[in-house]
Amino acid sequence: MELGDDKWLKKLNQNLDFPCRVAFNLILKDDGTTGIVSIVIKNKSKLENLKYRDVRAITWGSPGSAVLSVIECKTDLDYLTEAKRLHEVWGFVLKAKNS
Repeated sequence: MELGDDKWLKKLNQNLDFPCRVAFNLILKDDGTTGIVSIVIKNKSKLENLKYRDVRAITWGSPGSAVLSVIECKTDLDYLTEAKRLHEVWGFVLKAKNS
C-alpha cells in the first residue's frame, strides 16, 4: 500500500472521521526504525493552545519522538497533502527495518 493510493485512502477513511484535528509525529522505535505516525486530537482547544500532552500519547513507548505538525483536516485530501509534505521534508530520516 502506497501513500495516497486507493487502498490507502480507503483505509484512511475507515479509520478517521473528517473533519478532525491531527498531530503528525516522527518516532524512533526500539528496533531502530523511524516513521511518521498520526494521532487524532480529542482536546477541544484551539490548535494554537494545544499542549504537548494532547499529542504525545502515540509516542509514549518510543525512545525518541518529535511533533512535526498539528493540523485541522476538513477532508482526506487535507490529511494526504500534509502527509505527503512531511514525507518530502523528513524522508531522509525515515528508516525501515533492515534498510
